[in-house]
Amino acid sequence: MALCDIPVISTVCDSAGEAAASLVTAPFDWFAQGVGGAAGWLLEAMWAVFDTTTLVDVTQDGYVSVYNLLFGIGVF
Repeated sequence: MALCDIPVISTVCDSAGEAAASLVTAPFDWFAQGVGGAAGWLLEAMWAVFDTTTLVDVTQDGYVSVYNLLFGIGVF
């Protein structure tokens, strides 16, 4: 019979095992949160760049003249 098999002491052994497990997994949890945060920031930054650089102004003369031409052809 091991020491941790005694009913009163088994709860202490379980708590100590959980504490040791959380101590081992804490750096990995921190690293995973950091990587997730960095990935989220990167996607938001890329979206901001796409949003500002791919905006097309359809009120420019080149677009309006093509639109008017196609509209005229479509009406005819």
